[in-house]
Amino acid sequence: MGVSKKKRNNVTNSNKLKNEFQTFQFQYLLVYILTMFADWLQGTHMYALYDGYATKDIPEDVSEYHPSRYGKVAISTLFITGFACSGIFGTFVGSLADRYGRKGGVALFCLLEIAINCMEEVEDMRVLLFGRLLGGISTSLLFTSFESWMVAEHRSRGYPEKWLSTTFGYCQVGNGISAIVAGFVAEYAVGMFGNIGPFRLAVLLSAIVFFIVITTWTENRDTQENKTVLGLFPVAWEKIWNDPRIMLIGFTNALFEGAMYTFVFNWVPSIYNVWTNPPLGNVFSSFMTCITLGGFLYNYLSSSSGMNMSNANIMIYVLLFSSLSLILPAINPNEFWLVYGGFLLFETCVGISFACGGGLRSAVMPEDLQATIMNIFRIPLNILVVIGTRLDSFATTRQIFLVCVSWLIIALILQIQFSKYDKEKKDTTLSKTKIINSNKTPKKTLTKKKSTPRSSSKKASTGKRSTRQKSLNKRKKKN
Repeated sequence: MGVSKKKRNNVTNSNKLKNEFQTFQFQYLLVYILTMFADWLQGTHMYALYDGYATKDIPEDVSEYHPSRYGKVAISTLFITGFACSGIFGTFVGSLADRYGRKGGVALFCLLEIAINCMEEVEDMRVLLFGRLLGGISTSLLFTSFESWMVAEHRSRGYPEKWLSTTFGYCQVGNGISAIVAGFVAEYAVGMFGNIGPFRLAVLLSAIVFFIVITTWTENRDTQENKTVLGLFPVAWEKIWNDPRIMLIGFTNALFEGAMYTFVFNWVPSIYNVWTNPPLGNVFSSFMTCITLGGFLYNYLSSSSGMNMSNANIMIYVLLFSSLSLILPAINPNEFWLVYGGFLLFETCVGISFACGGGLRSAVMPEDLQATIMNIFRIPLNILVVIGTRLDSFATTRQIFLVCVSWLIIALILQIQFSKYDKEKKDTTLSKTKIINSNKTPKKTLTKKKSTPRSSSKKASTGKRSTRQKSLNKRKKKN
């Protein structure tokens, strides 16, 4: 009865924990997917908006700071400013999120996005550049505060570590679906308000996300109370230098995303080269469909009911196939199926890598410093992105994709090295555990062996003596 009651209690507690986790997971996914949906809305027509400002016919007496005064240079200047500011301010913003609260970092992101998207209405380079400066800060918050809040909250509530991978998988699936929908919604908004339409809709979505975060999320922050904001930098650097796995994962992620953003900047002219009047909206949706497929593939590869592969091994295959996918358009940039097919394969790899990379980072980066460490590695990432966005001014399409392939091959080598370090550390931990257990186990078995035979022999000898005594007494009575 006691055993069955205990089992029922364990099942009840397990179901309760799972229900709590599902509620927590839904709260996070709702915020994350709405945020990414707003981000995709801006991305679909940002180039078109700036191009419209830069090529606009204006009177001669218009302000000297109007984008049309600078022509096409204004577009690249605005894009590069955003990436450069993300690299410069990113580490500082990450430290603020770690120290003063990741929920506060997410709320700040929403307020910045509202301000930035309102600035996009103003046709003045000073205002637009300031918006891109704030955009660099908000981008750093987007890719650090959200994930670090979720990981820290997941662990503080005592949920199993393996459940993290399901959340990362659903994030990627939701991200892909939201991107597909964003393409169609953006086209509708453009039809109503022009190229500024998607940005106005993004303001509304950012306000909704801000309200949800403020009312439903709890705050979590760095537990090292004796550390100041600046004090987190040496702590983060010490963690990076003392654990080669963090260094390897950080640079692997920077190289992969550097190639990804370079691809994002160059896929449109590549498609134009092989396709007359292409439906860019539909092409974009096909890319996002592949990203969503990548999320489903990750769930299959990592789940116990599927391939049950580790994140480290999955990432090796992702980098291998990513390299092969961009070699295809480099072989012949004028062949439609090599270009388009390679792009579809690359986007599928991107979908897998987003979920897989999140699992790897949460496994090796300390949760109280995760945002700071991630932003430190955004410095080399943004350097690569600036290089990638400037390549088209002096390099051919083939050369651009070969540069991306070289970055991915370096990332592959680093990931293989990470797998070796990670395996060695796990083997060392396992051997230490076995030694500790082996030192404890023999003492217990020896005491059992000594005590058990003595007690049994005493009982046996006592029983024999009593039997003999009884037989002698019976004989005396007969006599």
